[in-house]
Amino acid sequence: QHSLNAAPEQRRERNPWLPVKEWPGFKSLDLPILDSRCVAPGPAIVQPGKFCGVRMWTRLSLVWVVFCVAGAQRVQFQREVQNPLNCVQSEQSRNGDTISVTYKGFLEDGTVFDSNEGKEPIRFVLGEGRVIKGWEKGLLKTCPGEKVVMIIPSDLGYGSKGAGGGVIPGGATLYFIATLEAVTRKTQEAPEKDSQGKNLKENGKCKDLKLIKKGDKVTMTSTVSLLSANVNGNIIPGTEIDKSTDTIKVGDGQVIKGWDEGVVGACQGEERRIVLGPNLAWGEKGLSGIVPANATVVIDVKIDSVERDLVFNFLDQISSGNFRRG
Repeated sequence: QHSLNAAPEQRRERNPWLPVKEWPGFKSLDLPILDSRCVAPGPAIVQPGKFCGVRMWTRLSLVWVVFCVAGAQRVQFQREVQNPLNCVQSEQSRNGDTISVTYKGFLEDGTVFDSNEGKEPIRFVLGEGRVIKGWEKGLLKTCPGEKVVMIIPSDLGYGSKGAGGGVIPGGATLYFIATLEAVTRKTQEAPEKDSQGKNLKENGKCKDLKLIKKGDKVTMTSTVSLLSANVNGNIIPGTEIDKSTDTIKVGDGQVIKGWDEGVVGACQGEERRIVLGPNLAWGEKGLSGIVPANATVVIDVKIDSVERDLVFNFLDQISSGNFRRG
């Protein structure tokens, strides 16, 4: 069992409004000039106009996202992936997947209005309307480990009302740098009964004792592979790096963090595909001779059995305030 958890990515903050030549690490480039105040190096998303609104830095490369407004021109949704991984469709995010995301959001004047960089990723089900429409659109068909830059017009953001008590003004165009950290997908429903004929479900739902929670003892059969690739229409399967049946205590760090989190909520007998970007897998170091540095991995897992420590569960319910009396 591999137990290396990825260290949080160290990020360097830069003021997006410093003249570009004052940014640490900047090297002169032969760049096109849009107007007297606007230079666009590297991959850029550009709308013609007069006023250049936002410049964004990512750790992967120097990226300027240039938003130019002329009069009442309507802002269009735009999306760009930095260093695309070209993974196959079965490894990309789709509606119904649970995804994990880290992000940083900017207003037109460069103000950062929200960020979870350096914190835990947020998790939500894609396509259920739990986030703004621009995110639903921009994070679809994305490979875990990819960084996505998005320009989101207000009708796909917070509309005319804004949000956060004025933090996001009404009608605001939003700019996001978001990293898709993980995708978790149910690939096979759990059966009604286990191999001994005992019920796993009641009224079509998994019994609570067979639904994985932190602290449960879980036996699972897993295949771990590197990401597949689509090269000019040719599918190159990812290298299989491990196939085994293991028993772990969920939440004890016996497997990498994204794997631990990806099985929570699964029912005994269920099968899942967990695709992890490097931040939730083996990170910048990789696993010597097995997993390359900064690799995205694919884990196909079947939950063979779920056992709960009822004493631990009882104490956990009391400490969390969820214990039901009577």
